[in-house]
Amino acid sequence: MGLKSRKSSGNCRKSSSLSLTEATKTPSEATGHSTSLSTAYAALIVVKFNLPQAIGVGSFKKFRIFKYIYSSHETMESEILSITDQFNISFKNIKRPTHDGLSQLFVLDEKYVLKAKEISDETVEEFKKEISILEKVRKLIPYQLPNPRKAVNGQRFVISNNSLWTVYPYIKGKIICSWQELDKANDSETERLMKALRNLHDLTKGKFKIREIDFFLRDVEEKYKDIKDMLSSDVQKRIKQAMCNVRNASDRFKSDELCFVHGDFHHGNTLVDKKGKIVGFIDLDWCRIGHPLEDLAYTVMMFLRQ
Repeated sequence: MGLKSRKSSGNCRKSSSLSLTEATKTPSEATGHSTSLSTAYAALIVVKFNLPQAIGVGSFKKFRIFKYIYSSHETMESEILSITDQFNISFKNIKRPTHDGLSQLFVLDEKYVLKAKEISDETVEEFKKEISILEKVRKLIPYQLPNPRKAVNGQRFVISNNSLWTVYPYIKGKIICSWQELDKANDSETERLMKALRNLHDLTKGKFKIREIDFFLRDVEEKYKDIKDMLSSDVQKRIKQAMCNVRNASDRFKSDELCFVHGDFHHGNTLVDKKGKIVGFIDLDWCRIGHPLEDLAYTVMMFLRQ
């Protein structure tokens, strides 16, 4: 089933073919040439994640984990005990993964993972969509994924102190390396990682009847609004053209071309067993149904970022 027809916004130029070069050329530069979908995705990934951080705008929010680091042990323990009570679980030992510095994440007795994220207007709805997608994906792939436990209220989350809290059964395994240390990954590990990504996409491709995909572009466009005034006119033109390239291509995507997109795929979110076999993936806050290039561009960006 095809995607819902959508008009292109702005001055997007339609192109009949898509090569692997010249993705972010301005309209005048690209005249007479086909444009690149793969590189256009890569350009937008940079807008989504790197440019805001580089210029100090829209970068990582001040996560509430800093409250826990600097608050008293009693305050932290009190809130966590209150949350876990609502999930009807108890624990003796609690620790934070050494590789996780950007979210509220706690490992309880290596039996459960307690996680929280800041509430926004869309948080609950996005989480429910994530759960719906993962329930189907879990049946299609040989890898383990986080499976949120139900709370006593019947929901798979608890809202407390402006955060959405979830509890997942602990998935045994270790990450290949943290996202801050991707340069330490060897070629063999990276090859297995990329094969797993391809497998993840192939096994889920065409399994979702999606009529419209615009989550990725909407997210990029929102971040672009925050930073565009700090960019040169040439960079702005290239980014706008990349958005047009991706939007034009997405208008032609069919459902059988779309797949499960992890959204944050790299070594630090991949779990392996003692033999190095990939057994699962974690940190699926940005998962969605989209085009495989969304994952590929992001993973490549993670290798190239400074």
